[in-house]
Amino acid sequence: MNKIILLCLIIPLFLNARSWQEIKESGVLKAGVRDSTLLVYRPNDIKNPGFTYEMLKDFADFHKLKLELKIVPKFVEYWKKDGINLNKTKEIATPDIYDHIDLAAEIFTITNRRKELLNLIPYIDNVELFFGAKNDNSRKLEDLIGKSIITYEAMIFSKILKKELKKKNIPFTTKYLNLKDGNIITPKRSDLDENLVNIFLVPLNIKERRFAYKPVAKSQIEVGINDGIAVILKIFENSYYREKLKPLFPIQEKKSQLAWASEYKNKELNKKLKEFFLYDKKTGNFSKRLKKYIGMSEEEYNKLVNMIN
Repeated sequence: MNKIILLCLIIPLFLNARSWQEIKESGVLKAGVRDSTLLVYRPNDIKNPGFTYEMLKDFADFHKLKLELKIVPKFVEYWKKDGINLNKTKEIATPDIYDHIDLAAEIFTITNRRKELLNLIPYIDNVELFFGAKNDNSRKLEDLIGKSIITYEAMIFSKILKKELKKKNIPFTTKYLNLKDGNIITPKRSDLDENLVNIFLVPLNIKERRFAYKPVAKSQIEVGINDGIAVILKIFENSYYREKLKPLFPIQEKKSQLAWASEYKNKELNKKLKEFFLYDKKTGNFSKRLKKYIGMSEEEYNKLVNMIN
């Protein structure tokens, strides 16, 4: 019995984050990615396997490491400790998934809460954008009163939106969307309050990204939210959305950043990532990758972001 107890105490020690030296000695870099978005990873797309995946592959090749990918099914899994979403608590701890990966090659919006939990290494400026139909002339938050807005409970956008609405004393209501036969049940006009901003959340247990754009393109919901780079990518890559949708305006009046994540204690890995991001931009590789995925070079994208802000 004592041996079993001792073994249970020892096993977690081997799950702690590996040092850069251990990573190099193993010859393998372990990374978490989601396979639900082209901005991260699309394993079945040989030509365009994913924006951050290509960056991750270049980083691994640069350091002569093989990649071992852990497919993360839901965004919330990056923030869970003992099954609890740390973003909904005040606990300071490392999410469990980092016992099994060295880093997350993701599109994490940097927030103060997330910085308490993990080291976030930024690689691009970002704005959170509303998008809507081609004929939607919304230009400010007040224009959204009486309209329906779709976003994901698992993402940061609803929190940012609520914060901005409260700041401007704009009333709002939040409701959950239900699923039937694999499709969300979109609200009827009678479900909306004309005096409020009507926020509809896709629940945590649903990961499919199509719900962010399809209902807006089909005029079932009026406005959607996503990272600016994701909105530009979706409209650029999809001719249907290009005909139906357009960016509207940013949620907040300041830029954010998108980042990868790793544990704070892995200082050497964090240093290598920062150095690589600088090198990647200096060589022009980052700009070429961005052009490939969203149709804009780094310079063009930065001009757009600065114009929006």
